[in-house]
Amino acid sequence: MDRYEIEHPVVNDAQHKIWDKFEVASWPTLRVIAELEGDDLAEVHYNLGNVFVMRRQFDQAIRHYRDAIRIKPAYAEAYNNLGYAYMGEDSLDQAIAAFQTLLQKNPNHLVGLYRLSDAYRMKGRYQDAVPPLQQILALDSAEAWAKYRLGVLYRLVGDDAGAANYFRMFVADAEQWVKEKPGDLRNSIFLGLGTSRLGNLEEGWRLGTRGLRPDSTPHVEFAQLLAIQHRHGEAVDQLEQALQRGFTDYIWLKMHPDLWDLRNEQRFQQLLRRVIKG
Repeated sequence: MDRYEIEHPVVNDAQHKIWDKFEVASWPTLRVIAELEGDDLAEVHYNLGNVFVMRRQFDQAIRHYRDAIRIKPAYAEAYNNLGYAYMGEDSLDQAIAAFQTLLQKNPNHLVGLYRLSDAYRMKGRYQDAVPPLQQILALDSAEAWAKYRLGVLYRLVGDDAGAANYFRMFVADAEQWVKEKPGDLRNSIFLGLGTSRLGNLEEGWRLGTRGLRPDSTPHVEFAQLLAIQHRHGEAVDQLEQALQRGFTDYIWLKMHPDLWDLRNEQRFQQLLRRVIKG
């Protein structure tokens, strides 16, 4: 959209369903789409919702996701993205309700389980945030980030032994990632994250910064490591560089557990305001 200076919403029609419906063979083409109905119309609303989320216009996104659900009540992904949009508006109760409905329809939806846990955590309901992550591990015991987030939650409720257990499991997974892809700097950072979460800040820093270079730093991931190392100013610096390189996921910045301690930093709040304005 930026490349072609398009400001109006667009629809991802990769399978050409809408093009075929209206016998469109070129772009741009103007057509009235009022005659769309059923699943096709629900998909249009869903895609419009995705566009508005990308543009941080969450009220518009919510309206389109709700329209998609009204037309297609079993539309699981619409419920998932509706909850995500509500998180963007800080409407956490509505987000939780959307994710709960999604999981009633699809109990094994991994992203929905993660997001439900995140919404509970942001709401301060740490005990409620635990079962969705435990369900993820019941579905897939290799899901490393569920272990990491459980470590965060157990630490928040004061169970340091339980937290350490989950962080050690995550570190074992991260060590394997580093062995399998030693050239991926993000894996080194992830290993540093887990090690730092275990209280070994010096070793976590050594592992997490191994091989980092200014011209190839994964800025968002490095900001996570800096944040949990209590280097908040430097973490915001890295997020600033990520924004300069095109990162725009406002909701992710707000909800990520590693960045949670930045929320009281004035520069971080200023950064969020810039992202929301686009």
